[in-house]
Amino acid sequence: SSCDDFLSERPSKSSDIVPSTIADMESILVGMFRGDCISPHLIYGTGEVALSADLEKRKPGSYTVEMVQSATWEREHSGTNKDYMWMYRYQNIFRSNLVFSCLPKIDASEAEINEIKAKAAFRRAISYMELLDVYTLPYCEKNLEEPGLVLTDQTGFDYSLKRASLKDTYDFIEKDILLALTVKAALTQDRGANSHYRVTTASANALASRFYLMKHDYKNA
Repeated sequence: SSCDDFLSERPSKSSDIVPSTIADMESILVGMFRGDCISPHLIYGTGEVALSADLEKRKPGSYTVEMVQSATWEREHSGTNKDYMWMYRYQNIFRSNLVFSCLPKIDASEAEINEIKAKAAFRRAISYMELLDVYTLPYCEKNLEEPGLVLTDQTGFDYSLKRASLKDTYDFIEKDILLALTVKAALTQDRGANSHYRVTTASANALASRFYLMKHDYKNA
């Protein structure tokens, strides 16, 4: 707040770092991956948890405005309340798409490129799968043409915001799942043992298993 000289310098796009190496791709996927914010919709926007009027009477303020809006799926009067579950998952999807768009310009071996592709696909898939839990109906034959998610593999902002069908959404995710399964990284202390977001062969298999369980495809699961 007292650093006037620094704050008076206008930022410039030309001073930004241009991602150009495999290490840069790793940084985009791991260092900037957002998984820390959970939307109240995930907890209160389901049929499993209900607000307690008795608790609120006994201890006013037990529920925030965001919790009440999430429990009632309030939209008309939501004001500045942001849905961080939706927002941060699409930030993660954007970063995966950014990596895919940068890879053709990066000087790296075919094996390195394929490994990064698999990791980017993993993160895009898990972000979409987390969105499925909150914003779509369960997977079954009668729901296949119901609204799924907004699908994109672009980094621009001019793609359609229309929600694809549930079937097309699962098909999109499955392509990423199959690509993620090609990752060749052992689960070791320095490769993901203490991190939820390091992509390894083990985590790719776990994600694929979860995906096929969601589809009731027990053979593949």
